[in-house]
Order: sequence, then C-alpha cells, then structure tokens
Amino acid sequence: MVFNKSNIDINLICDQMLDCIYNLDNFCQNMNELEKLEYLKKCAQEGFKSYIGSFYELLKDYLTYCNTVMDIPITGKSYKEYLELCIKENLLPQDSLYFIIALSSIRNKFSHGYEVPPFEDVLDFYKNNSQKFLSIVTLAKSKYNQK
Repeated sequence: MVFNKSNIDINLICDQMLDCIYNLDNFCQNMNELEKLEYLKKCAQEGFKSYIGSFYELLKDYLTYCNTVMDIPITGKSYKEYLELCIKENLLPQDSLYFIIALSSIRNKFSHGYEVPPFEDVLDFYKNNSQKFLSIVTLAKSKYNQK
C-alpha cells in the first residue's frame, strides 16, 4: 500500500518522532551528569516523560492517517484489533503490537496521573525498546515516500 499525499504530512510527523527519539537518546547518554544536579535531573526526567508522551501522540497521528488511507471501519473494533490490522497491512512493524500497547499504557498513566510508574521503569522501557521506536518511524517513512 502506498500512501496518497494529503493534508497530513507523514514526513513531518516522522521528523517530529525522530526528534523525540534523538532527545530520548541524548537524555540516556547524559543521565550520569544529571545525577549530580538533583533539580536539573528532576526537570530532565519530566522532559523525558514528555517526549515519551509526544512520541505516542505522534504515533496516534500516524495511525489516524493510516485509517484514512486504509478506509478500515474501526467502529466496534478494539485498539488491539486496529493495531493488528495495521500490522497485517504492513503499516506497523510485525513486532510492535505489545510495544505500542505498553507505550499507550505508560502515556496514559502520565497523562491521567494514576499509578505513575517510577522514572527508572520508563527509562528502562525506552532503553529496551529504542529500536522499536525507530522501526515505526522507518516503516512509516518508507510507506509514505514510495512512488
């Protein structure tokens, strides 16, 4: 499936997703320095969580675009079923289902303020899944830029 260009700019969404990844990676590389300055560490941790949330929101923009292109009726489908359809259509990487569900859960916990996971758990989640973040962007860009 090749995306038609519309008023949604997937390249812009992907570039913003890559910016989130860059900042998350930069944070991981500089965490030891931040440990020395407690206030800056706290601010950086909040920024890190914001980038996790931003990446997820941008992923939702991409999924909205996929829905308009695929014209899949989503009424009555669960979020998991919709993600499975996107994977089946090769709009998301094959191994991304549970990663995206976990990312959604983390984002919701931050946004709604309930059962907020310890920062270290979020950091570990990113470090353990950084390639999945990138694989989503890579696949989205390749689909959008096909001629």
